[in-house]
Amino acid sequence: MAVITCEICIDSVAGARAAHQAGADRLELCANLLEGGTTPSLGMTEAVIAAVPLPVMVMIRCRGGDFCYSPEEVDVMRRDIQSLRQTGIRGIVIGALTPDGDVDQDVCQALVAAADGLEITFHRAFDVGRSPDENLESIIQLGCHRLLTSGCHSNAADGIAVIQQLVRQAEGRLSVMAGCGVSQQNVQRIIEQTGVREVHFSGSMTQTSPMRFRRTDVPMSSTVAPDEFLRKVTSLEIVTRICQLAKLDPSQLSQRPVTTADLDVSLFHCCGNENLFPFQCSTCQHPMVFCYECETLYADLHDLQNTAAEVNHFDADRPIFVCPVCGYGFESQFMRNPEYAVTQQSWLAANLSGLLNRD
Repeated sequence: MAVITCEICIDSVAGARAAHQAGADRLELCANLLEGGTTPSLGMTEAVIAAVPLPVMVMIRCRGGDFCYSPEEVDVMRRDIQSLRQTGIRGIVIGALTPDGDVDQDVCQALVAAADGLEITFHRAFDVGRSPDENLESIIQLGCHRLLTSGCHSNAADGIAVIQQLVRQAEGRLSVMAGCGVSQQNVQRIIEQTGVREVHFSGSMTQTSPMRFRRTDVPMSSTVAPDEFLRKVTSLEIVTRICQLAKLDPSQLSQRPVTTADLDVSLFHCCGNENLFPFQCSTCQHPMVFCYECETLYADLHDLQNTAAEVNHFDADRPIFVCPVCGYGFESQFMRNPEYAVTQQSWLAANLSGLLNRD
């Protein structure tokens, strides 16, 4: 199976640490994600690099809005690259278009020259360009290492056909990386149907502000803005889940589904049939049985002559079990209360369809 690289878009040190813990391979560091990402500060870049050992790609974009830049704006971005280059970043993420929607070769060449050998990703300015095939060739001529794209659609799942064609056209001259709207529900389909070997996502969730005193009548912007007491933060659980799904080898998947024959309580020597809950791993469909009473997970149902093995949990306050086939970890509380999981834990809720009814 080809190795899949997971790049996580972050905007904070906490996000970098969560992505690293979740198994990310690379980071894209931005500011102002609500505007599609702009150049982060020098201090933020240094702090992220000091916090985690992952390679960091830094967004170079001096403002939100379109990708047609003035000479003064190009000079600002060139200066940003020269400063950030000293921090130990792996590379930069750039993109510029002419008023007619073509790749602006002059602007991009100036930014590539300022990068002085750093890796170059061309960002989703590509998706709002005039001609995908012509602009791809221009990006390759610039010497870019990869193209981040949603296939010229609002999300990568809808742009699968275009991304697939870009992968074929590129022929390995650069890496086509699928991004925008990549989730637990679609990451495997995007990888399988496009042929990409890199995916880009934020894996974020909404977190409420710790502020107790709040003035909701004094906005920080004259334009209508999202709730200023809500934040988008990198979710350890969501990033972990998407990374696991992206890197799952299909050859590891269990071939035999759970059947009622697997529920013979005499095989388990546990706390009684009324406490046993049959289910399948939400990642690879491996059949298992969970005991509500003693929180034991029986993970080997194929050899029905032997007592199934317990998978030990490793956090007494938050029991987490690991599927022996694919390595996906999940909490006992979700199996104990599936309705809670459906309503409160979106990263697991989408995969509860594999759970079986108790006999």
